[in-house]
Amino acid sequence: MDASGSCADGEPSREDLAAELRLVIGRVRSPAGLEELELPAIDALTGGDRPGLEDLVIAAIGRIESADYREFLTLLLPFPFTPAAPWEQLGPNRRTDGRGERAARTAFDLSWDACNRPGRLLDGRSRREWAERFLAESLLDPSGVPLDPAPADLSRADPSEQAEPAPTSRDAASVAPTHTLRQRRRVSMGAAVALALAVLGSTIAVAASMLGRDERVEQQGSAAPEAAGNSPSQTEPLSCASIGSLDSTASQLSGSDQIAEQLIELYPTLPEDVGCPLRPAFVWDELVVQELDSGEDGLPAAMLVARTPGYGVYLSPTAYSRYRTLGSGDGSIAQSLGGLPSAAVTLPDGHQEVELSAGVLFVAEQEGAPFFWIPAEFVQLWRDSPALGRPTGNPLPSLVQDYQYGFGHLDQRGELPTIELLADPGAELPPPDQLSEKVLRQKDGTAWWVGEDGRRYWIGTGGVWDCLVDGRDEEVGTVRGYAIATLPYGGHAECPDK
Repeated sequence: MDASGSCADGEPSREDLAAELRLVIGRVRSPAGLEELELPAIDALTGGDRPGLEDLVIAAIGRIESADYREFLTLLLPFPFTPAAPWEQLGPNRRTDGRGERAARTAFDLSWDACNRPGRLLDGRSRREWAERFLAESLLDPSGVPLDPAPADLSRADPSEQAEPAPTSRDAASVAPTHTLRQRRRVSMGAAVALALAVLGSTIAVAASMLGRDERVEQQGSAAPEAAGNSPSQTEPLSCASIGSLDSTASQLSGSDQIAEQLIELYPTLPEDVGCPLRPAFVWDELVVQELDSGEDGLPAAMLVARTPGYGVYLSPTAYSRYRTLGSGDGSIAQSLGGLPSAAVTLPDGHQEVELSAGVLFVAEQEGAPFFWIPAEFVQLWRDSPALGRPTGNPLPSLVQDYQYGFGHLDQRGELPTIELLADPGAELPPPDQLSEKVLRQKDGTAWWVGEDGRRYWIGTGGVWDCLVDGRDEEVGTVRGYAIATLPYGGHAECPDK
């Protein structure tokens, strides 16, 4: 590539590709809309295969060095295309902030106008223009090596607020990220959601594969709970006499004797069908966890006790499996995003709730059904809107949460989110003859098996997923949670070979 950004081998120039990406971002609302535009640079890059642009863009975003711009583009770009859900306009309007406004607020804590305003320290370009150039570079150079120097100061402050020039190199090793301003200005839940969005690449990749790996995550020298779908132990459960047993890390905690005593005292209060410990209790951030045999491979129940003795709670297999993957697949941000479980209750109508100390609420439609988490800022609006029904999806990665009878748009600045009710939530489902013995997957990674009886069965572990799919074309594709919820709930999916 020469200094003008043109490629000697016939590839489109960076500037031409960035300009066409701006058209895609601003105008395309459906796959048909993509075909209607004149996009010679994109056609040269993709060989005219415009549907293939989606995969290229998703991969290119993952290679962008800046987490802020990567996050911004993930929220801003209308990928993947969903014909049934037209995108809102970029800027704010009377009904919604628009996806551009939400992306700007989340990634930079700025308005959409500010993200389009040229900046003195951004070489006279706006943050949006730099995002388009970064994406064009990544599309043209899959190695991820920067094609030319570019500003690296990604502070959320308005360019006019900057006092010092930004570094001119985008070498990640030589540039320290600037997060101080957002940390001061963002409300706690907003910061937690931003943190969750920053790990979405790994989260969705893990969820999409149903987290079927058998590797254990180690955090600060202690074992973290494994992602949903991993069996916590491939050995037989320990004897029930081992209730209160601690591993080497937990046994070194101050107050370890009181922690063991709490576990022993809590166990007799548990449901009768809960079995013995699967392994000694281990440290997970601020908790000590004793996993218990629930009779389901990969879905243990658990007693959770605070590292500072005095707090303890029991979580059912479904509640524990969903809590330990809150915000990411490896349990690394569950407690910082949601807090510690403070109460688990079954309501008179049969639905279950688990309250977390940071205000986040987990809700399951009935016993044994998967839990979905509601952000703290949305909980009261949900309680005041019974017509929405129970949550049927998690609010990441889209910041749109599905419910039985509609969905909610989540806000990033602590203002009241909006809800939208649907007259026919099941209208987006494929015909019944295309659903039987097929897998339905939601955007957050939740997956269901539809039986011959027309009921939906939750696929809670990677082992069941592998057994049901087993290389066959069993997937219908991504379906909204409110549509899936119109099918009767049948319980947990099981491997037919067992």
